[in-house]
Amino acid sequence: MTTTLPDRLLAEANLAVVPPRTAEILREAAAALSVPESLEAVTQLEWSATLCDGKNVDYATAEKACAALGEGWRLPTVEELFALADRTRSEPAIDTEVFPDTESDWYWSSTITARSSVRAWCVSFSDGNAFNYRRDDNVCCVRAVRSVPSGQHAAAPSAKGV
Repeated sequence: MTTTLPDRLLAEANLAVVPPRTAEILREAAAALSVPESLEAVTQLEWSATLCDGKNVDYATAEKACAALGEGWRLPTVEELFALADRTRSEPAIDTEVFPDTESDWYWSSTITARSSVRAWCVSFSDGNAFNYRRDDNVCCVRAVRSVPSGQHAAAPSAKGV
């Protein structure tokens, strides 16, 4: 038996108290909309070039640089950024044909550490490592990301330098 997305959501959320009619409505709506099984099927990511002239900035400056690119641009999560790192390469540890302007340095992520809200996770494109730094330190470069709906093509990293 195939499990549909609404069934999985209800099961994973342990929503046994949802009235049967509500669950039925969710299933019907998902079927009518052809809801895909995963978020990856809905979106892809579009990456900016390195921002702030490749200089190390603090977290607030990194957020502002991303927002200045326009609607939908944001700091990537640590998982999104970490996925770009190619640990078979070094200095920089990334595909330089796709991301030619990448500094062999740390890049901010939007992911705040669980231990302290004054720190955020960063990814090193010198060696593909991850670490966390104080958000008020000027220690990381910045690259923005945005989601692109399915059916649209993500552009190559934009040369927009903020």
